[in-house]
Amino acid sequence: MQRYSYDYYGKSIAGRRKYNEDAFLAKRLTENAYLFAVADGMGGAASGDLASRTVIEEISTFLGARIYQDSEP
Repeated sequence: MQRYSYDYYGKSIAGRRKYNEDAFLAKRLTENAYLFAVADGMGGAASGDLASRTVIEEISTFLGARIYQDSEP
């Protein structure tokens, strides 16, 4: 079986806003599984940064735990 190597990164730009409300995740879960997610900060709505950060954290926690549990014998 051929093995592949991946390089990945994330970048988000605030654009015309004073600060960036977006959040992203790039995470290796197992040898063969990666998780990539992007959450938009809701276009300047109140606490958009908190909302996008929370979603990314919850996805990471849930799927990270799920992959680990499913891989146990």
